[in-house]
Amino acid sequence: FGGWVMVKAEANEPELLLEALKAGNYYSSQGPELHGISMEGDTVRVETSAVASVILQGQCTPTSTAHGHSMTTADLNVSALGDSPWTRVTVVDHAGRRAWSNPIWRT
Repeated sequence: FGGWVMVKAEANEPELLLEALKAGNYYSSQGPELHGISMEGDTVRVETSAVASVILQGQCTPTSTAHGHSMTTADLNVSALGDSPWTRVTVVDHAGRRAWSNPIWRT
């Protein structure tokens, strides 16, 4: 049941790691990697290590999902989330291990 915090910092130094954590530049993982999440219009693009599912979640559990075999990118429509003020990305690999983003606030 182990997991890790994956931190995006300029270097593996305590001060820079703490700065990145405070800024929210991290995600949680049991193994899969999130390489990028970008939002353009009604589309959220997720770039990841090979996974079986990509799930876009919002407030009160509305979701948009993509399923496949060893997917490394997915484009999901955020309009399925209705008026949710935030979204979160979760990916699941073939072994059932997950990685999940922090909330992404929609503006």
